[in-house]
Order: sequence, then structure tokens, then C-alpha cells
Amino acid sequence: MLTRSFTYSPPVLISALLLLTLTACGGCGENNNTTGDTTATVSIDTIEPGLPYPGTEVTVSFEITPGEGTAADALAYRVDFGDGESDEGDDISAGMASHTYEISGDFTVTVSALAGGEVIASDERELTVLSPIELEIDAVRGQPANIDAGDDLTVSATLTNNLAQDLTAPVEIGAYLSEERAATLEDLDSLIPLGTDLVRSPGEGQPVIGAGSDRAFSFDVTIPPELDGGDYTLVVVIDPAEQALDEDRTNNLGASMNVIRVTNPNQIEPDLVVLDVVAAPDRAFPELSSVTRGFRIVNNGGLDLFDIVAETYLSIGDATLDDNDTLIHTSQPVQQLTSRGGEQEFIPTSFVLDQAILPPANMELEVYVIVKAYSRDDVTESDDANNIAASTAPILVTDQLVDGPDIVVRDFIVTPERTFLDGALAYELEIANEGTVDVSSFLCRVYLGNEPRVNTLMDQPVDSINITNLESDSSRTINDTITISALFDPGTYYMYVICDPNDLLGEPFRSNNQKLYPNPITITDQADVDISISSVTVPTMVNEGDSITIEAEVCATGTNATGSTRVELYQTPGSRVDFNAEPIASSELENINPGECTTASFSIPATCAQFQEKYAIGVIVDANDTLPETNEQNNARSGDNLMTIAGTFCICTEDSFEPNNRPADAQSVPRGVSELALCVAGTCDFFKTPPLVQGESVIVKNTHAADKGVLSTKLFDPSGLQGIDIDRNASGVQEVAAFLTGGGEYIVEVCGTDTNTRNLYELDIEILERSTGIDVTPRDLTLPVRDTFSIGARVDVGLTLYNIGQIDAIDVPVELRISADQTIDANDPLLESLIIPTVANSSSLSINEEVVLPVALADGEYYIGAVVDPNATLTETDVTNNTTVSRKIVVATECYDPLEPNDSFADAYPITGSGSFSNLISCNSADDYYEICVPDGKKLTVTINFSHAMGDLDLYLYDNQQQAIDSSATKTDTEQVAIPYVNGNRCYSAYVQKVPVPNQPAENLYTLQVDIQDVNPALLCSSYAEPNDSFGDATSLLAASEQPQSLDRCPVADTDFYFFDISFPGQSITIRGTKDPGAQQGTLRLQLYNPNQTPGINEETAPDQPTASIENFIAPQAGRYWVQVTVSGNARNVTYDLEVEGLSGVDLTPENLAIGPGTYQVGDQLRIGFDLSNIGTDTTQMAPTYQLYFGTGSSPDPANDIALSMSGYIAPSQLMGNSSVYIFEQENVPAGLPPGTYYLHVVAEDPDDINLNNNTASIPVQVVP
Repeated sequence: MLTRSFTYSPPVLISALLLLTLTACGGCGENNNTTGDTTATVSIDTIEPGLPYPGTEVTVSFEITPGEGTAADALAYRVDFGDGESDEGDDISAGMASHTYEISGDFTVTVSALAGGEVIASDERELTVLSPIELEIDAVRGQPANIDAGDDLTVSATLTNNLAQDLTAPVEIGAYLSEERAATLEDLDSLIPLGTDLVRSPGEGQPVIGAGSDRAFSFDVTIPPELDGGDYTLVVVIDPAEQALDEDRTNNLGASMNVIRVTNPNQIEPDLVVLDVVAAPDRAFPELSSVTRGFRIVNNGGLDLFDIVAETYLSIGDATLDDNDTLIHTSQPVQQLTSRGGEQEFIPTSFVLDQAILPPANMELEVYVIVKAYSRDDVTESDDANNIAASTAPILVTDQLVDGPDIVVRDFIVTPERTFLDGALAYELEIANEGTVDVSSFLCRVYLGNEPRVNTLMDQPVDSINITNLESDSSRTINDTITISALFDPGTYYMYVICDPNDLLGEPFRSNNQKLYPNPITITDQADVDISISSVTVPTMVNEGDSITIEAEVCATGTNATGSTRVELYQTPGSRVDFNAEPIASSELENINPGECTTASFSIPATCAQFQEKYAIGVIVDANDTLPETNEQNNARSGDNLMTIAGTFCICTEDSFEPNNRPADAQSVPRGVSELALCVAGTCDFFKTPPLVQGESVIVKNTHAADKGVLSTKLFDPSGLQGIDIDRNASGVQEVAAFLTGGGEYIVEVCGTDTNTRNLYELDIEILERSTGIDVTPRDLTLPVRDTFSIGARVDVGLTLYNIGQIDAIDVPVELRISADQTIDANDPLLESLIIPTVANSSSLSINEEVVLPVALADGEYYIGAVVDPNATLTETDVTNNTTVSRKIVVATECYDPLEPNDSFADAYPITGSGSFSNLISCNSADDYYEICVPDGKKLTVTINFSHAMGDLDLYLYDNQQQAIDSSATKTDTEQVAIPYVNGNRCYSAYVQKVPVPNQPAENLYTLQVDIQDVNPALLCSSYAEPNDSFGDATSLLAASEQPQSLDRCPVADTDFYFFDISFPGQSITIRGTKDPGAQQGTLRLQLYNPNQTPGINEETAPDQPTASIENFIAPQAGRYWVQVTVSGNARNVTYDLEVEGLSGVDLTPENLAIGPGTYQVGDQLRIGFDLSNIGTDTTQMAPTYQLYFGTGSSPDPANDIALSMSGYIAPSQLMGNSSVYIFEQENVPAGLPPGTYYLHVVAEDPDDINLNNNTASIPVQVVP
């Protein structure tokens, strides 16, 4: 169909009339006058419009030129419009003034140049403002009535002037065709424009139409050649652009009584047209290997077309089809295109070229896509020239990068092509930067649409990918999986991707930023898929360390594809696979279509654990249970055979010293190395050293593979009752010793550190004879428990010196050095040089010394060593035993500052008050953490100052649950976070992050400022129970309900959590929360949470009721529950009371556990204090009891911990509900413990305790040599 449009033009003015109405007044008035030395010239350039009507804005354009010696700023202007109105100003360069005349008439427009308020020059023009008109049209007729498209039509009509005055100005007439019989002025935009004409004065001095008269007129127009044949109505309109002021527009339109019948000869024959050829990419680098094209074909003729094909060609250099062009595709036939608008759209489709198009070196090629369409019936068309069309712009093929950024989507693949609601689709996206400029970041967005085209306004985005740091001439592949939301309707969709969709990068080429996956994606409402494992292939015999392959055949049935699915491999000692254990390997299996199978292959090293040689192997598919399968029982399968692994640690063979699993069965071992085995888990091996002579010393070294199981080595006196030394370190090398013994056969115990440990080990027995002179040897060099230290760190070194000679050693020199290996010599950096006044003969001396790690150290692994008498100033009988080394440590140099190491929450540097810390460093790979503890009722502000130009730093603040609560990430030199009110004593973590930015230094200096300030006393909240803003910080509901004072929700954002414990399913409980006083603003809400922390029932206060109540809640299971209290509104402090029924009883808990400060040696007195609290409602029937344990774990383990009292402890008296008593005890650190970190545990006990989850408290104890 013909597209109809019309553009109005202003009326044409008659030159003669213009000469009459715009008459220059040359030589008259004050033009070009001078006043003294101030001169100027004035000229009026134009007055538009030249024939205005009242109410029309008139614009006067003029020019004022200062005379010689006259400055422009000394002049002003005034425009007099002749109707008593004027406009003036000081800026003569304005050159323009506008005015609207209210009445008709002749006016003199004068422009004057002013100096000191006096007119020094002027120019004037005459202007006629036309009177309003009132014209009417009738007798509209068109000839001939039967006409061909493209021929001329004569339009005639009669104009009537309904006013009692002549029409003197010409008037424009417009002619139109309407497909409807009736038309109004409102329909004008939808009519078919034919042309316009001016009705002018018939002769000089005559009006266009006299007062009260009419006038016939006619003019010729052309029927548009492309107009469809049919019957039309001729419509003629007075002043279609509405330039004249007509008092009545309703009679300005007339329509012909007769029909204009149009015939279009071209429509008698078919006419196939190729339209809208689009091609992508608009640029190809470094070659053109694929092309995407789309187009439409339309039959504009009067006969149907059949059997139409379209051929796509590539033309290099021009858009004209010739024999040199390359055919890349011929479409399937279109069966029929109906006449007069039958259409077929060919959606954009991609084609891989058989041979890529390469440009000459350092040159460009222009490649056009040309489409030729034709009917294979060989019919005659009215126009053959429009059967061929080319893309409007060529594809630019070049081997040069674009000047600037150019993001290109090279490939976009989607699998599977059939899924379901809540099912998964995986895609692989390859993008490249074919520009000369690196791109720091941009966004790619994936869409799902109903049609195979890009339409971001209508289609739904389903994924966004943030791409960072894509360098010039580089590419990147992204693989991701999306879940199809249930918000989509089942059906057929198409997926496409667009990078930089908002054009934030300002690329010169944009068409290559997107790619459509051409195949449709079918989405069903329900899944019909079942994935199973048909076989698992496992080798029968392998050697430990071999690389082995396990294969599983995975198959899919149903009508849906699987999408990407997770496959996990399991290996279990014995004959049955434990699918509940952790998998040893996993992988993502690509999509499997229905009825197809694929192989999941795992290549793993053969390893055996716990001295097991036979293993069952199994595989699970859909391991994360994402597929809604029809059968979940066939997702796991074991191999048909067991796998046997041969190797040193795959089978444990007892040594020749068995049986020796009891002290009484201890077997004698010789000096030197013996190869031994602990093959029965949960047992120990006992040995006797060779007999020692009084004064001799013995050193026993145990070497084993710690990754196979850590052993424990312990040395007893000859009776086997008194432990002398123990080593349980996990390095695989343990050493115990007894110096200056009383003689006899000492007992060596080797055990596993847990009940499952079995291992092979070597025992090396060394006996040192007592020296007759001086013989000082260093042993037991200990370090703090952590493994990594920063340069500049202060390290506590523990050391024991033994003098196994018979003469006192006086002024013993000792050097502490750090070395990259276990050989300590004078070339290693010196940490400290000591002089020990005396090491008595036949005795030992423990030394503790703090050393500082040199800042000149490089990153790496080191040992700290002690060297006795390095310069041989003592006369020793044996100088071969003067050195000992520590365990291996790691020294880090990156980002060293005085507060390092503080690269994690666990290593956060503690800050307990306000202060400023300068010269701190943050790096790309080592951020800084600070723990800041703040008292209740304070305000905390943390600020960092730095140079943003040297690197971007961001600042974050976390609560004690490591949840972010504030952040600052600006582009300034300052970042700041704050807590306006600290409710309860709390500790926070401040985190300083160095943001990696290309071309910026990897580290940046900053100053940390911590401000802890008082708040207005009127803003203080009650700190009882705070902090209790989360599950982890929850307060006892029983204890809170027994508080004499009201609780509060303060400040506004506060929320309170309380816990209670249910002993058995079916237990009934009632919880009430009451605003006190009840008239306080806000709605109080009680929200119950189940043991898995999912929300349960809730209740709220009504407007006239201050109490919310959860009545008779029946607990479905035993365990810990929570109730959350919130109050809506903006009141800062809302007080409330809690009441609970059904939880009465005794609830003991030890709180505020503390010990004396410092480190301890075995046998030291340990001062212990804590509050023993009963947070229940009932009084204990008797004085409660408690026990103190000493162990290696952070939680009590009574079976393995050391009880500090065999009978336990008893509190001074009974404990009433909601009361506490302070307990103080003194006990000794147990003997025989090696240095290290231990834990003191308090366990409270009462037979009526209703909550055993809070009966323990623990605190670390550092034991040193």
C-alpha cells in the first residue's frame, strides 16, 4: 500500500505586494546620523512574516554598525513597532526583536541606534497587518473522473468571501484524495496529498476576491504513480497550513460529489520488490568469515506470484550485481505471494563463508550484501528493476584495529535448544576488543524474545555479564548457565546477546556488538527428562600415583534436553560406595538431547588412604539435583568391579617388634634408625631405648608422612609412669628427649593422634654420653602458633639450653638467626645475640626472647635457628650439637606496614579506642582488616585519607557476624564509614580494599583515623541484652522475660532476637510482647523462627491494643527456636516487656570466663574466674556443680580432655532464677604438655537444666616452654 504523508509549506507571497507593504524609507528619518564623535549606521534586514495577521508573532531582524571611533558598548537600540509598543536593549549585537500585533492595519517599524539615550541613527519599514478572513469553499470537482495513476487531474472549486471587505492577500488551496466519502479537517494528516496552488489577484489593483463575492478557480495536480487503484473522493482545503486568520475554519474544506476512479496499470501485473536488506557486521577484522543478512520481499502487483526464491550475493567494491559477485545462499521457495501487498520476511540469518574474504595488507575492502528475488515460473512483472536490492552500507573488511574501542561478539552458542520452566540454558559467548583502546569494563546482556530479531524494548533480559579489563586486540570466552523463570509462558523463543547496550563506550561501529542465536529455543511448562548412568568403567589394578581414567556413560530419555548437569566421582575404601561422602572429583557435563548418551570422563591420580588397597568407585549425575526428573533413583551407579591400588601406603604390614601395644610389652630398639609401622588404628607402639648410664641423654626422632596420619611421640622414664617429653606436631618430624638421665631403659610411646590413624614411621635413637667438661646444646625452639609472618613482625622465640657436661657454662653466647634452609650459619641474618650468664652443669635453662623479622627479607619459607657459642669462646667437649632450628614458617613482604599481618578477619589488627595510624599500605593482593571494639552508647567513625591518583581505596565496615553494614567507594581522596549509635558493647571490622585499576600502582599509602565519641545523653538506649540483632547474638528469652526493667527497641533500626529451647516435640509455649507504656507509637511484632531459622507464625499489636501474643504454640520438634521483636515507626526508643509461659525451669550458663593474663608453663598456677548464671525461672534444688577441663580443642571433649578435678566443683549455694554467682578457682597447668595453644573449658551441670546448649564456656591458654 502507498504510505500517505503531507508536509505543509508557508504561503508564497507576491513580489509586487511585498514591494508595496515593505517599502524602504531611504533618505528619510534619522538614518545614519551622528552626534558629536559617536556615529552608527542602522539597517533593517527582514521582517518575518511579511504579511502577518493579528496574533501572529512578527520578528524584526536588523544590524547596527558603530561608526569609526565608536565602541559597540557605547550604543543601545530601540525598536518601535508602530502600534505604541517597543523593545530596547544595550546589546546591539542582539540584532533581533519580536512582537505580536493585536489589530490589523499599516504600521511603521523603526529601529534606532541610541547613544546616551539620544537617537544617533535609525532605519524604518512599512508593515501591513492583514485583516482576518472568512472564506468558504464549494462546488469541488475533479476532471477526468476516470484517471490512471501518474496522470494529471484538474481540480476546480468556488471560493466565497463572506466578509464586507476585500480579500487582498493571496490564499493557498490544497488538494487531496480520500478513501472515504466524507472528510473533516481533523482527517487532513491521513489524506493523500496531491498538491497546492495560490489564488491570486486577477489583475493589478484588483482584490483577490471582492467583499461578499465569490470566485471560481482551477489548477492541475498529478495522481501519484504508486497509488493503488480504486475509488477516491477529491477533497479541497483553504489555507491547509493555517497561516491565515480565518474566523470560521469549519467551512474551509469541500469534497467532490463525484468519485475519482483511479486505475494503476502496474498493478495489473505482479511486481516483486526486495526491501530492507540488512547486513552484519558493519566491520570485520581481520577477515570476513561469516555474514548475517535479513530482508523482505513484497508483491506490489495486481497478480499473485508463485514459487519465489531469493539469492544472496556478496559484492566487493560496489552495490551492483554482476558476474564477479559470489552467491552465498539460495532460499527455499516461497510458495505464494498474494497480490497487492503479499509479503515474506527473511529473518536475519548467519552464514559461514566457504572462503573468508581477506583484505590486502594495510587496506580495507567494502563488501555489499545483494539480494535478488524472482519467480521460477518466469512471469512478466510490471517492474524488474526492483527485484534486486543491496545493503545500504557495506561491510568494512580490514586488517587494522579500529581507532578507539570496538567490542565485537564473535560467537554465541546456546544449549540445549529445548528446556522447561525453571530449567537451565547454557551459553558460550566469545567477545573481542578489535579497537586500539583497552576497555576497563562494560556490560553484556542476554535477552529472550518471541521473534528471531533484536528488540530490547520488548524482550526480557535473562542475564547480565560484567566484563572487566578487555585489552586491545584480545578476546575472551564466557560460559554461563541461566535458569528459565516461571514468569515466561511456554512456547518458542530466541536468545541473543548485546554488549554495551547503552553505548557507554562510544564505539564507531555498533552492529557487531550483538549476535542472535539463530535456532529457536522451545520452553515447555513441565519437564519431561530423565538422566541416568548406564555403566561405570573402572580399572582393576593400578599403582599408587598412576594417572587413571574413570568413565561413565550418561543417557537422557524423555522429550526435554538435560542442559548442563553436574557429575561427581566417588571413591570409598572397601566394597561399597559411600555416596554421602565428599566427591573426589566433579565436572559439568554438557547438554544431552533426548535419546542420546555421552561419556563423562575423569582423569585422577591413584591414591590410597588409611592403608586401604581396595576401593569401590561410583558416579552421580545431576549431583546438585537441579533437574526435575521423572525418576531420581537411577542417577547413581557403582563400577562393576573394585579397584586395587598397589603402593607403600596402600597396605600396612606389622613390623617385627609386635606385639608391643602395651607399656608392659615394650620392645627394645637399637641405636640408629628402625623402620616401623602402626597398623592397628586406635592402638600405640611401645619401645625401650638401649640402657642408659647415669648422666647420659637420649634423643628420639620420629619421622613419618603426616598427610597419611599424624602420630604422637612421647618419652617416659624407665618406670613408664612419668612422662618426660611429648611431641604431637603435624610436620611429620617429631623429637623427644631426656637429658642427664638417671640411667636405665626409657620407654617410647608412638600413637595416632586420633582413633583412625595408621602410619609407617622411622624411629631414630641417639644417645649422648655425659661430657666431663662443658657441653651446651639448644633444644625445643618454639614459635607462635601461626604459620605466616610479615616482615617487621615481632616474634616470641622459646628455647631450652641443656648443659650435659659436668662443668658450669659461664657467659654462654647464643645467636638467633633466620635462614632459608635448615642449615644455620654466619651468613644468615642475625635476629638477636644473647649472653646467658650461667647454664649450670647437668641442668637446663629455658629462654624466651622477642625478635623482629628483618624488613629486608624476601617472600618465602624460612627457619629460625639458635646457635650456641658461634665463635667458639667456650671450651666444649662437643661442638656438633650447638645448633637447633624451628619449624618452617612463611614470611610475606607485600604490603608491609607496622600493623601487619592483618590480611583477613582472623588476623585483624585490634583497635580499642580513638586514634590515628599513618604510613599504612594497602595492596591489590593484600587488603587490611582492623577490629574496633566500641563501648555501648558511643558513635564510631572510621576514615581513611590517601591520594586517589595513586590508587583507588575503598572502605567497608562489618559487624561481628562479618555482615557488611556500611561502605564508602568514591573517587575522592577520602573514604568514611560510621555507626551513628553503638547499641551494646560491640566489635566491628573495618576493611580497607585496594581496587585493582590498570596503569595504577599495585599499592597505596593511607592514614587510618578511628573516632569513638559520646552521643547526646538523650539518645542513649538501654544496653540490656544488646547486641542481639541476629540469630547468632540472640539473648535468652527466659532471662529477658525475668528482667525487672523494660526492654527497648532502640534506635529506630534496632531489631531484637531472643532464643528458647524446646525439649520435646509437642511442648506448648505462649509468648507475649507488650509496649510499656501502651500508648507508644508503632506496631510491635513478634516473629517466630524454627530451628532451621525459617520464619514461622507472627503476631502484631492492634491500634488500640499494646500486646501482641503468640498463644499456645505447639513445637513440632525439639531444638532451639527464636522470636524476633520489631516495632514500626520513627520513634527512637520504644520500651516493651516480654512474658513467656511454658518454659519454666533451671537454665545454667557460665558467662564472662577470664583467666590471669600472660603465658603459662606447665605446673604454673592458673587463676580462673567466671559468672555461673541461672537464666531460667526456677531455683536450683541444690547448689549446682561444674567441671573444669584442659584440652586441645576449642570445644569441650570430656573423653579426651584433662579434668582439673576428679570430683568436680560445687557452687557456694543454690541459684535462684535469673541470678548469678561469681566463681573463682585456682588450678595448675597439667604437667607433661608440650608448648602450644590449649583451651580451658567450664561445663555447668544441674539435673533439672532445661537447656543444655549453653552450659559451656571456653578460653584459650598459651603454654610455653
